[in-house]
Amino acid sequence: MANNMKQSNTDRFRLIPLAVAFLITALCISCKKDTVPEVSTKTPGEITATTAGSGGNVQNDGGSPVTERGICWSTHSGTTIDDSRASDGSQGTGSYNINMSGLTQGATYYVKAYAMNSIGISYGEEKTFVTSTLSQYANTEAATEIRFSSANLRGSINPNNMSTIAYFEYGTTTAYGTTIAADTTAISGSGFVDVHAHISGLTTFTTYHYRVKMVNYSGTMFGQDMTFTTRYAVGDSTQGGIVVYTDLAGVHGVACALVNLDSLPWCVSGCGLIGTGSAVGTGQANTSAIMGVQGVGNYAAYQCENLVIAGYSDWYLPSLEELHAAYPFIFSIGTPGAYYWTSTEYDADNGWAVLISDNAGYMPQYVNKADITTIGPGIYPTYYPMRTRAVRSF
Repeated sequence: MANNMKQSNTDRFRLIPLAVAFLITALCISCKKDTVPEVSTKTPGEITATTAGSGGNVQNDGGSPVTERGICWSTHSGTTIDDSRASDGSQGTGSYNINMSGLTQGATYYVKAYAMNSIGISYGEEKTFVTSTLSQYANTEAATEIRFSSANLRGSINPNNMSTIAYFEYGTTTAYGTTIAADTTAISGSGFVDVHAHISGLTTFTTYHYRVKMVNYSGTMFGQDMTFTTRYAVGDSTQGGIVVYTDLAGVHGVACALVNLDSLPWCVSGCGLIGTGSAVGTGQANTSAIMGVQGVGNYAAYQCENLVIAGYSDWYLPSLEELHAAYPFIFSIGTPGAYYWTSTEYDADNGWAVLISDNAGYMPQYVNKADITTIGPGIYPTYYPMRTRAVRSF
């Protein structure tokens, strides 16, 4: 009993130093003073002649909430918030980005991130950048041949009697990122010379920045920043065939298959008046309506509906205006001197077909729906087969 009591007292004495240590630690924590925030500056980027981007990252608020954070910049070192300044409008710790504008071309700038709390203000490290130089001898011009994955960049430069090399810079931001030599690289003389470059491998429906760049004895100079947005265009080889029609935005359109189907009738029996349209955009509904009456069979609409090309299975028999749009491409890759069916009716017994011919132009004629050779009213010989070319919408 005595031994147990003695052991218990010993343990109790051992705990006293630990309690004192915890008390001292608690007192130190309670008396710790708040400080200004800890912030770092982001490296400037997306630099143009008059704009640039930077920002900061508040790693620690110093024990007091951050009430404002941003960047400040100037053309002299030691910049502070008394110079040009922009807040990102938020508070607290974390990363943020801010754009600077109204800069002077060809100038050296100094930028810092800053953060404020109730204790005061702190700054990140100072970083420098140089804005681009716009030249009176370099003009960036509107891009042409803009397609879903390519474009032609254009510009003009005046070498001012110096041997000059022409380039284009492009990318999805004003940081550009990719440089390509112009088709005409080495330029001399004293007048403006047109330069251009074809770029490919672009992402569809994406806005790209670009500018012309010239390098000579005077240094490196740039034309102004311009943009274009990739889109589908007539003539693009994509979507399982060739694009023959697009909307104004180049987002939606019609693609034509590159090969013919067999010579087929418009219907197999008892055609009747189904009720179809002729405008662009009506071919799919026409095809469904024809199949709803005719069912399964070896006829134009059915065979188009069941066609699979390049993984696409939504083909259909084109309306009259859709075939009109496809006319020049079918002529160049098809069978000239032949009639092609459309899904547009003329009346209960006849459907519209179009002669693809170099000497006929766009020449639609009505043809007996159940026959692949009879053409009314006898304007053309009756031996032309009624070919079928499928299209699809995207």
